[in-house]
Amino acid sequence: MLFEYIKKVNIPAIPIVGTFRYDVLKDQATTDQNQQRILGLENEVVGFADVFNCIDSKSQDQFQEQVGIWKTQNVFKTDNIQLSNGNVIEEVYKFGFHPDDYERNSPITITGETKLLRVA
Repeated sequence: MLFEYIKKVNIPAIPIVGTFRYDVLKDQATTDQNQQRILGLENEVVGFADVFNCIDSKSQDQFQEQVGIWKTQNVFKTDNIQLSNGNVIEEVYKFGFHPDDYERNSPITITGETKLLRVA
């Protein structure tokens, strides 16, 4: 009976994983349907500001600090992040660089997964 209710009201099962690919130069992230549901996005292609606005104001500084870790790691897993819709997530980022960017000054892509840990 619980599963029928979840399906009826379109509540995602926990944990649900969404994926995205962010083109840094174009400021465009392409998201899958799970990613859109987790964050509460209306469109498949969004910009950084669209995603940033989905994050609870108390978690925005933490999010920005964690995204900035690309200088030291190729793959990074975040701490829990509180969204403005009440959901709690964690994300894994894989940073892509231009082949000639030996000093890793500027990522050109970020691919990742968002795992929904708790529904509001």
